Amino acid sequence: MDLSELAVGLGLPREFPEQWAAVSGEAPDATPFFLRDEYFLEAREFCGLDAGVDDALRRTAAQILADQRLTRLAWLAHHALFADFEAPLGPWPSLDHLLGEDAGVFYLLVALGMVGQAREAYVRRGVPADIARDSCREVACFCGNHQVSHGTPGLHARQLAWLRNYAAGRMYRLGRLEYRLEKLGAKLHVFRDRKSGDKLALAGEGQQFGADGRPVAEGGWTASFKAGADAIEGYPINPEGVVVQSLVSLDPRSWEPLLATGDWILDMHIPAGGGLTPEACHDSSRRAFEFFHQLHPELKLPAICCQCSWIFNTQFEEALPNSNLAKFDRELYLYPVLSKGDDGLWFVFCKDYADWSEAPRDSSLRRAMLDVVCSGGKLRSAGMLLFEEELPLFGSSPYRQAWRRLVKEGLSLPTRS
Repeated sequence: MDLSELAVGLGLPREFPEQWAAVSGEAPDATPFFLRDEYFLEAREFCGLDAGVDDALRRTAAQILADQRLTRLAWLAHHALFADFEAPLGPWPSLDHLLGEDAGVFYLLVALGMVGQAREAYVRRGVPADIARDSCREVACFCGNHQVSHGTPGLHARQLAWLRNYAAGRMYRLGRLEYRLEKLGAKLHVFRDRKSGDKLALAGEGQQFGADGRPVAEGGWTASFKAGADAIEGYPINPEGVVVQSLVSLDPRSWEPLLATGDWILDMHIPAGGGLTPEACHDSSRRAFEFFHQLHPELKLPAICCQCSWIFNTQFEEALPNSNLAKFDRELYLYPVLSKGDDGLWFVFCKDYADWSEAPRDSSLRRAMLDVVCSGGKLRSAGMLLFEEELPLFGSSPYRQAWRRLVKEGLSLPTRS
């Protein structure tokens, strides 16, 4: 059965064969392992899913196995996701017309198919079993998103690709937060005062910013950066997440390079569920540095970084100053990233609305986001840095305090137009 026949037989979009042409791998003659009761029930338990989803899993697996075309599609989806972690994926087909309210369960079964592979990968890396289990709980988090939007178990197909991180054994949940080893992609340079230890980030060469100090695709002013033997020149990033249009000069005898684009960092992810209290974030960050120093003693890993997230939108500091989000933001060195304007809406509502004024306002966060969008404003994202050196100062807004000291000492004065 080729892809065109599969698409016609299942009533999938005409574009389906072209999007999936790169997917290889024939389905096995026997039942695909992840559609067997004994496998998906154990995988469900390992991921922390409640036994209340078992009936939906069994029912949907039986529906898939009763139709050779759906069985083939399930294997294709599994193979596309987990045989080659770097292979591009086309849009996932909607299966509502075939499986009704169980369409999301199709993708939940595909997601659970990565659990055995993930467990083996964590073992190879020498990761403790409890961390492997906690990490795979992301499947339960994603199922929770589907429950929010549909009221039924399942998994949104758009979240499947993220699960490659766990299948490869390269994402680790340590307390409230998750981390993986990555290289810094943001265009910035961080320097440390050799005496005080204060940190200052400068924007990378060639980036464009608007008058508000946030990135724009075009039409803004352009940042420059130069590091020489006599001076380091660039545009400073206020740790509240904006770039200041004032060229500063740092003395290399007083300031040493600490982090730059391409350096290794602990890339942080914030899974859904559970309070994002400062205490939980601090504890998780401490555990992360300890864990990765043991796992990769050969690497210099000075900082945790979340390279882009709606969580670090400083609009929440204004609207929800006493929230856990705002408290966390104040402990971090934020830097601006190019935003789309609807940042975070899907993750908070787990669905899209044609008219956002119709979305529920049943939490302070939802109300804050809708107030921005429905008034014609744009939501933002940002990146963050948290250096290991500042962990003992967590709770005192160390980067903002350092910024105020530097400004008071005349940081913005030695400028050139």
